[in-house]
Amino acid sequence: MKLKLSKEAKVGLLAIISLSMLYFGFNFLKGRGFFSSNNTYYIPYDNTNGLMVSNPVTIHGVTIGMVTKMRLNQDKSQVLVEVEVDGDIEIPKGSVALLRENGLLGGMQIELLLSRSQEIHQDGDTLRSSREDGMFTAIEKQTKPIIEKLDSTLTLINSLLIDFEGVGDISKRTLQHLSASAAELQAMLHENRPVLHSTLQQVEQMSGNLNQATAQLPQTMQKLDAVADSLQHLPLQQTIEQTRQSLAALQQVLEQANDPSGSMGALLHDKALYQNLVELSADLDKLLIDLRNNPRRYIKVSVF
Repeated sequence: MKLKLSKEAKVGLLAIISLSMLYFGFNFLKGRGFFSSNNTYYIPYDNTNGLMVSNPVTIHGVTIGMVTKMRLNQDKSQVLVEVEVDGDIEIPKGSVALLRENGLLGGMQIELLLSRSQEIHQDGDTLRSSREDGMFTAIEKQTKPIIEKLDSTLTLINSLLIDFEGVGDISKRTLQHLSASAAELQAMLHENRPVLHSTLQQVEQMSGNLNQATAQLPQTMQKLDAVADSLQHLPLQQTIEQTRQSLAALQQVLEQANDPSGSMGALLHDKALYQNLVELSADLDKLLIDLRNNPRRYIKVSVF
């Protein structure tokens, strides 16, 4: 018995088959198998710039899943990324989902860094997240301090240029003064050339005298050495001993003079003797005065 279908049933059946093929084809293009089971995991990120749905999830460069959905969490502080991973792949607890660049075109991927834990994540668990700076981000971080320093340097140069406005005029006037001073110095040298010539001759003569004195210096040193040898051979020890004895004798005489019990000390310390000598000197002075005024009183002259 031959089954007959109406045109409406045929159109409906064709539409169902087309939609099924479209669905399975789309999933196949996204990496989903027809009959394989996948596990779903959730990964929170602070920033998912560049990450899109259908970006791959890899382990050591091998694609084992993809990003299926991205949404903000309840307080809108993070982005919750939903990924589907092949159900045959076991993810140990403590593994990290590293968000990194996928090539030079700027695409992103999630690479799973598996831990060595024996405990396995279950379907629907949340994985730890991390983000690796891309090439352009690393270049930006390295060049940002250089750009800031360059900007500050340019600002400093600009301020210096502002401060040194008019330096050209000052330099020109300075060069003019230097030129005038050089001309005056040249004229002064021209006027005092004879004096400078005689001064140079005197300096040259003094240099010649110094050279002669330097030439005679060895002879002078030899003479000084001879004098030193002569002094070394003098009986200096004997002279020093005699001087010491003389000083001791002089010391003894001074001690005797200072001793009132001795004859010399009595003579020096006797006040009565000193007074008598003073009076005797005064009497002699009076006698000499009287002798000069009245010589006949003392000298008798008889004439035969």
